[in-house]
Amino acid sequence: MFTAVLKAIAVVGLIIALFWRSPNYEALWIAVFLAVCALFNPVFPVTMSSNVHLTANIVCAGLFASSLLLLKTLPRMSVASITDRTPGSESL
Repeated sequence: MFTAVLKAIAVVGLIIALFWRSPNYEALWIAVFLAVCALFNPVFPVTMSSNVHLTANIVCAGLFASSLLLLKTLPRMSVASITDRTPGSESL
């Protein structure tokens, strides 16, 4: 059963990759995290065996960890100082 589920997930992933022509990887990340949300939603719970549930938890933890690693903050712009003398400036 577990092997059949993994094969089905792999086939779906390959079909998506075959038809995915957009270089927009942010949309892919959004789709993956929406699938995770749908899998673990409290309103319509999905019943899984303990092995599948453990594997899904490990995959979701890996996705979360990789999203933290790929998260890039914008660099902070430096503030121009009025006391710094810039080269080539004239004194008043």
